[in-house]
Amino acid sequence: MSKLDDLIQKLCPDGVEYKPLSEIFNTRNGYTPSKKEKNFWENGTVPWFRMEDIRENGGILDHAMQYVSINAIKGDPFPENSIIVATSATIGEHALITVPSIANQRFTYLMVKEQYKDDYDPKFLYYYCFKLDEYCKECLNQGNFASVDMKKFAKFQFPRLPIEIQREIVRMLDSYTESVVELQRQLTAELIARKTQYAYYRDSLLSMKSQWYHVKIIDMLSQPITDGPHTTPQFVQNGVPFVSVDSIWDGKIHFEKMRGYITEAFDEECCKKYKPQKNDVYMVKSGSTTGKVAFVDTDIRFNIWSPLAAMRVNEQNSARFLFYLLQTEKVQKQVKAKASHGSQPNLGMRELEQFEVDVPQDRQSSFEPQVLPKRQKDISSIDDKIIAMYAKGMTTRQISETIEDIYGFEVSEGMISDITDKLLPRIEEWQNRPLSPVYPIVFIDAVHFSVRDDGVIRKLAAYVVLGINEDGKKEVLSIVVGENESSKYWLSVLNSLKNRGVQDILILCSDGLTGIKDAISTAFPKTEQQRCIVHMVRNTLKYVANKDMKTFAKDLKTIYTAASEETARKQLETVI
Repeated sequence: MSKLDDLIQKLCPDGVEYKPLSEIFNTRNGYTPSKKEKNFWENGTVPWFRMEDIRENGGILDHAMQYVSINAIKGDPFPENSIIVATSATIGEHALITVPSIANQRFTYLMVKEQYKDDYDPKFLYYYCFKLDEYCKECLNQGNFASVDMKKFAKFQFPRLPIEIQREIVRMLDSYTESVVELQRQLTAELIARKTQYAYYRDSLLSMKSQWYHVKIIDMLSQPITDGPHTTPQFVQNGVPFVSVDSIWDGKIHFEKMRGYITEAFDEECCKKYKPQKNDVYMVKSGSTTGKVAFVDTDIRFNIWSPLAAMRVNEQNSARFLFYLLQTEKVQKQVKAKASHGSQPNLGMRELEQFEVDVPQDRQSSFEPQVLPKRQKDISSIDDKIIAMYAKGMTTRQISETIEDIYGFEVSEGMISDITDKLLPRIEEWQNRPLSPVYPIVFIDAVHFSVRDDGVIRKLAAYVVLGINEDGKKEVLSIVVGENESSKYWLSVLNSLKNRGVQDILILCSDGLTGIKDAISTAFPKTEQQRCIVHMVRNTLKYVANKDMKTFAKDLKTIYTAASEETARKQLETVI
């Protein structure tokens, strides 16, 4: 039992009536107006609340850090004296909003129903919602995104006390809160003064001295800057902590604000790309807190999401020095200048690597930049770097310009072509590798693209074969470039699969290309062909007017997702 419950029991010794949240409140989700509509975000008059408002200004709010125009509102703003409760992402926060407003989609609005407005003091409900916060943390959905089970949320019980007792409880809690707030105000003022003083001395100490090297951040690192997975993980009750931007402030990782727990299997998959370790340095590279920095000072096993950029220094540099360096005014100015400013700031990892910083020379003069050693104009590993850039889709001209920009010397496009041609034997080896004898499902399709050949633009097709193996995992079986898509060429591709060991395919999914069915039956007589539903839907929608397309597509989906043929036929009759 909480102290608030003790207080209620003391003031109401004869017992208290409790009512479920759904009976007392109307609830609605917050939302974010379209970022594409610039007029929604100009000359705003309606406060739009986010988690940053609560962290910056506390739990009782009458103004927001950002406003939107009245045109951005769906219907009317949410009424004054509503309570917003975080029911997704960062669970366990709430605020009392004393003005008409809207909030982003993380929050659920609690609006007292008309028949209960005289029965409840808004500030009493605000104080009691601290219990709701704790309740929400115990009622999470098992899914890809941390969220509250709203059915359980609706069942949370609020006490229905006499209004005089509610006000007495509010008076007592306000009195206590005011004392705490005043103490916090004094401490905050002192902390701000000390932080200002600290920033001044930090920037002074880390300013360029005559004996310092002028380098780029990548020169200080043992590997390129990386990040976490770009997919939303499946959260579980217990597992490996998974942190994102909400966990980063004051230079530390706050695990109490983590996104949730991930499975060990997902963590191991993440670690193939990046495995956090002690003394790594993080910078927020996406969102409103872009530029915030944290230092890993723990051996706790955890992992990170994609909005965090992870940096690991080489042997010649200090991780702690990099941590302080990234917070300097010089680096933060580069963050603001380089971060794209769309709906949310976004900083590219490759751009961050190129930020210019000043590093002192050590007494043994052992510091060596990792991209290009001092006083050298050539590096032996240039082939690997050119191939890596080529694999990312850069043209020979772009690669040439990048090499010159980074290393200061010119590499001709002809030389780059010679280097990338070294990949051809490896590509040929991959194309001719042995395959499994049986694939339950195989998908085939051609991707069309244009190429310049001797100054002439030609259309080519990449014949892509994707299989699901007996372990249920996807496997790219073949990619062959040929002329425009034809069933004759597909037959040669399918025959090449047989030559590489494929004996049987249970189901082969393809589009309705003329002659494709005969090509499949010739290569694999026992294979069943499944027409690609996506292509069939697209072909069907060609005959539907634009204004009806969305509604018709929704009705069409009921046919293709039916549990049985009989149900699908009934749905077809309904749609027709």
